[in-house]
Formats: sequence, C-alpha cells, structure tokens
Amino acid sequence: NHFRQILFSFIKKITRPNLMYSKAATEHFKDEILQGVDPVFFKVQKNEVIVREGEKISITDLDKLDALYKRSRNTYFSQLLVSLGMFLMIFSLTFSLYYLSREWIKKHDNTVIDMLFLASAVLLQILIIGSGIFISAAVHRAFPSSPIETYFYAIPFAVSSMLVAVLINRNTSFSFSILTSFLISFLFANKLEMSLFSLFGNIAVAAHVVQCRKRSAFFRAGFFIGIVNAFIILVLSLLSGNLFDLDIVIKMLMGFSGGVITGFLAAGITPLFEAFFNYTTDIKLFELANLNQPIFQRMI
Repeated sequence: NHFRQILFSFIKKITRPNLMYSKAATEHFKDEILQGVDPVFFKVQKNEVIVREGEKISITDLDKLDALYKRSRNTYFSQLLVSLGMFLMIFSLTFSLYYLSREWIKKHDNTVIDMLFLASAVLLQILIIGSGIFISAAVHRAFPSSPIETYFYAIPFAVSSMLVAVLINRNTSFSFSILTSFLISFLFANKLEMSLFSLFGNIAVAAHVVQCRKRSAFFRAGFFIGIVNAFIILVLSLLSGNLFDLDIVIKMLMGFSGGVITGFLAAGITPLFEAFFNYTTDIKLFELANLNQPIFQRMI
C-alpha cells in the first residue's frame, strides 16, 4: 500500500491535462452556432387579439407578448422625444408666423378676438380634415377599386383659410395657410404630396378671395379652387411619374369636388363666425345696405 501511494503521487505530479476549459473559445463556438440558426418570425396583425381572457398561454403566445413588451418599452422614450420635438416645432412655427403677421393683425381693433378666431379656425380645419379622413376610409371600404388616397383629395382643405381671408385679411391668410399645411402633414403620416396639395390650395384661396361683397363669391371661389386642385393633382402626378395612371382622372374629379365643397362650407360657416366674434365684413355691410330691407322699405 505504501508503494502504491508513492507511485500514485509520482504519477500525479508528472501527469498534465491535455483538455482545458476555455471561456473565450466556448463563447465563440456559441456565436457560430447562433449565427447558423435561422430566425423565426411570428406575424401579428394590427388589432389582433393574442390571448383572450381565460385561455392558456402557450410558448408562442408568451414569445409574442415578450416581444411586444420589449418593443413598447424601447420605443416609449423615443416616442416621448418625438412628441416633444413636434410640440417645439409647432410652437416655433406658430410664434414665427404670429411675429410676421402681428402688424397685419394690429390693424384691427380687437387683436385678442382675432387670435381667438385664428385658434378656432385651426381647430376647425383639423376637425374637418379628421372627419374627411374618416369618411374617406368608409368610402374606400365600400368602393375598394380605388386607393384611399384618391378620396383624400375630396377633403375641403381650405375652409379655414377662406374664413381668415374674408374675416381678417389676405396676408394673415397666407401665414395661416403655411401653419395648417404643416399640421396636415401629421394627419397624413408625413405624406408630402398632401401637404403640398393643401398649401397650394390654401394660397389660391388667399389670393382669390379679396373684397367679397356677395355670398355668391364663396361659390365662385370654390369653383376656382376646384380647378386649382385638379391642376395641382396633375402636376403632382407628373412629378411622381404616374401621369398615365387610370386613377388620375378620378383624383382630379375628387380635387374639383373638394374645392366646391370648400365654397359651400365657407358660405355656411362664415355667418356663424361673424356673429360669434362680432366681425363686420363687406358682405354683411352690403346686405345691410340693400334697399330691399324692410326698414328701408318703410322709409321709402
């Protein structure tokens, strides 16, 4: 036994391991294996219910929920930064346009009333466009032969700009058009063609609606805006290379109808803003000066 222990001790000292653990080599080997594995994707539709109440959660459902949680957690901070950037950009643009337009607004006695009216006009335009998007989606579901963008051109983009041009002045309407066209880009997921379409249509309104003396001027302006809209759609189709698209005629008809709708809406809304904000327009003065008024008939 003593000889065995001496022999074992001697062999233990001269024996060296020929296989040792290497952490770096192990990790490298793991990476090579992972790179050779094809990723597995699960397609999740918008508004899809992953797990209903009371159902058992499978491994696949757990992977989907885990991926959704990681995605929402990672994008929350970035969405917060984007929202902050949008707010600062809108605030800067609004302040810059107000700084440029303050001399035109100061020509009126009620500057505070004018600012309240402009804020109301912005909200009104956003409401009209939001409703138009909703109606366009409904029409597209009923008539899916044309893309939904075709029906967007029938939205009356220039109603508020026409109101500003009539109730305040044309220069203020130009600045207002720039602001509303910028805001519209957020409603249409930053589609540049819709912003350009709205901008040129609003500028056409501000340039055309000058010294309106009859309510019929709104309808003539709507007809003019419809022609301008159709021309803008044609130009945008040329720039995008889709001139020979079959939907171009439908888009132009939609744009023309959007201009006509703009005139009708502005003619109906203007008296409400005149009464609420106590504006006196040339149209109202000419209506009051009409000799067919009952009070003038009594005097005659």
